[in-house]
Amino acid sequence: MLATFNVPLEDPNHSSNAFQAREEILACVACRDYAGDRVRVRIGLNTGLLVAGNVGGGGRQSYTVHGDTVNLAARLEALLQGAWHFASCFCRRTPLRHLRGAKLVAVGKIGVRGITEPVAVYAIPPVIATR
Repeated sequence: MLATFNVPLEDPNHSSNAFQAREEILACVACRDYAGDRVRVRIGLNTGLLVAGNVGGGGRQSYTVHGDTVNLAARLEALLQGAWHFASCFCRRTPLRHLRGAKLVAVGKIGVRGITEPVAVYAIPPVIATR
């Protein structure tokens, strides 16, 4: 699933809204069994410039986003597969500069496909209030 904040309407709180959505998703899956199984989710957060709009034609149109910002969020999410079990999310420091109290664990600089320079990546341990 791809969620965007700040498009198509400007949202000055997009970073904190994305972080809050992350918390709610984690709380939802932590408190439930689905057909007897627990679900584990991976979430990649990133902020930056992107292109947003309708694409397609001939009855097959959709609203989507494109760009390096989107690609990096997807790559960060994919890094969680089989790694760092204590974290639910990777992000660059950028999205969290507006958040108070967010705890970051520096993972290090990681080479990410499609980006020439290694990216400084942080894990955000879950802060889940179970229901």
